[in-house]
Amino acid sequence: MEPIIVERPELKLIVLHAEQNGADVRRAWSEIQHQLETHEVNWNNRSIGYVIVPEWQWASGVKELWVGVETHSLEHIPERLDTKVIPAGMYMKVRCTGDRNHMLSIYASIDRWISEHEYERLSGHGSYSVEANRLQPVNPFQIPADVIEQFDYDIYVPVKSLHD
Repeated sequence: MEPIIVERPELKLIVLHAEQNGADVRRAWSEIQHQLETHEVNWNNRSIGYVIVPEWQWASGVKELWVGVETHSLEHIPERLDTKVIPAGMYMKVRCTGDRNHMLSIYASIDRWISEHEYERLSGHGSYSVEANRLQPVNPFQIPADVIEQFDYDIYVPVKSLHD
């Protein structure tokens, strides 16, 4: 695991709420794609699909999240879809590539890395971690959750320095 600290700009998303399970994440992705095509909604960065995790849920276990795509404008969004704006800020970024065990080991070591490098994970309401999933060469949202064996995405965890 080779995390780095980055400044992320504000991220505007068209999203759909999902329960924290692979099948519902894929259902939400499919519905978003259908709505975007049906309503001819313009979205950008078509090489990334996002999963947004409310940071305050980690304490008791993540139960819900949002799946979405990036957009420049939050106008003319189909009624069945929502929007979410992730504020600009400092994030710990780590690339997650590999099998399920490797992915689980990365998540298990994130908090330790943050602490060892003198940062604090922001976990209040309004703080979100971002999972930026690469859609090429294979779209992970099109592979059933119980079948997918390889992952390729970046994890962004909101942090602040303990020295500020």
